[in-house]
Amino acid sequence: MKYKMAFVTTVTDAIDLIAARRLVSSIRAFAGELHQTTILVFTSFEELELLNKDVEIIQAIPPGSIADYPLGKKVFFCSLAEQELGRNFETMVYLDPYSLILRPPRAFQLDANSDVALRPVHLKNIGQPADEPVAAYWNALYQLAGNGIPDFKVISFVDSCLLYPYFNTHCFSIKPDLGLCERWMQLFTTAIQNNTFQQKLCPDFQHKLFLHQAIFSCLVAAEISEERIRILPPDYSYPYHLQQEIPPSLRARLMNDLTHVVYEECSLDPNKISGIEVHEPLNTWLRQNWAEPNRING
Repeated sequence: MKYKMAFVTTVTDAIDLIAARRLVSSIRAFAGELHQTTILVFTSFEELELLNKDVEIIQAIPPGSIADYPLGKKVFFCSLAEQELGRNFETMVYLDPYSLILRPPRAFQLDANSDVALRPVHLKNIGQPADEPVAAYWNALYQLAGNGIPDFKVISFVDSCLLYPYFNTHCFSIKPDLGLCERWMQLFTTAIQNNTFQQKLCPDFQHKLFLHQAIFSCLVAAEISEERIRILPPDYSYPYHLQQEIPPSLRARLMNDLTHVVYEECSLDPNKISGIEVHEPLNTWLRQNWAEPNRING
């Protein structure tokens, strides 16, 4: 018998460590019946004495080419997590450390009708517009993934662009026994070691930064049929760091209503939060965790 779900996050430096501690604490405080769910932290960072004690820490060193490429460590650690969880867990949930769980995240749990649960990207950035000729960058990645141009579309959350499948990786859930992250790692490695692709189609930082996300999206579109892709609702991977750019009709009014919030470089100290209300008990929890970053709460 398999366990239902496990959460996975990563720590690559001291700043990630504080963020991961807050994420773990938020799961224990606000995930409801899922608050005792297994949490795995993958890291190449050695100073982990401040990390919450009720997590499983797995240390590994990614290959140099992966470690040196933007967000390459994330792909590497997700592939390791998939291997670790594949035999014993039905669902693997990846969460970026700069995010919090604020309500029971039940939509992550996959079932007989779904293989992945994802959010479309927040912004178009390097995404391929559905009404334009496919760029050489995306053509190369579709060929790499092996299934050609997808036949379905998504809409970016903040700037409302119709795109070929382009999914956010702040959070996602997969069935780890499918091997999706292993193939993600293989394709990512192939792309970063292809000098022609890197020099001609991926020369700028933005295309490099989002390469992992683009490959993940192409792989999902190639291997998972549209009807088995669960599109998570907008209270998952909600981008508080883009709060002022979100159209008013889509903008959350109360942080307590969000299930999973991403904050990136922003502070969630209630004294600094703007554009959204925060009620108890979240208000007190945020004050404690931002005012006292070395204290384990929740």
